[in-house]
Amino acid sequence: MPVRSRAFTLVELLVVAVVLAIFAGIVVPQFTGSTQEARESALKSTLASVRKGIDLYYQQHGRYPANGNTDGSSAGCTGATTSVTTQEQGFIVQMMTFSNKDGRICTTRSDNLFPFGPYISGSTMPVNPVNGLSSITVISGTNLIIVGDGPASAGWKYNSQLGLIIPNDTNVDSSGTRYDRY
Repeated sequence: MPVRSRAFTLVELLVVAVVLAIFAGIVVPQFTGSTQEARESALKSTLASVRKGIDLYYQQHGRYPANGNTDGSSAGCTGATTSVTTQEQGFIVQMMTFSNKDGRICTTRSDNLFPFGPYISGSTMPVNPVNGLSSITVISGTNLIIVGDGPASAGWKYNSQLGLIIPNDTNVDSSGTRYDRY
């Protein structure tokens, strides 16, 4: 009685390789689409959080961040103060530190002299999940339509007079909507 080999034949191995290639061709594009949708969902969530912080700042101060007093030398502040030289810096420190009714900022509450904020957690602007940038461009004006400059210039664009913030990206999402229209 001859001994029979129990190995796979070349044809069987080729069939298995073809089946695996077909499965990979079906599954990989679905993961790619999921990654893009996850970025878009994260962008919408981050944008909603920042917009809520801007709205709360407006309710407590009567003006939008970076549109008024951004002085970092606040009387009564027992914590560190920050030197603010640009509207971008003003927006960031007003959103991420404690403040009083006049919008003066302090890194600590200082015995409730600075009872408001922070409005965004962390020490830097959140990263735009689509273009990977956390920088912000602040503009002034009453033009209700602001558009992104493109994905390489900044993560966010903000109008300090109207309190409008958008992702600074003119690319489109999976549904064809431009990111700067969120």
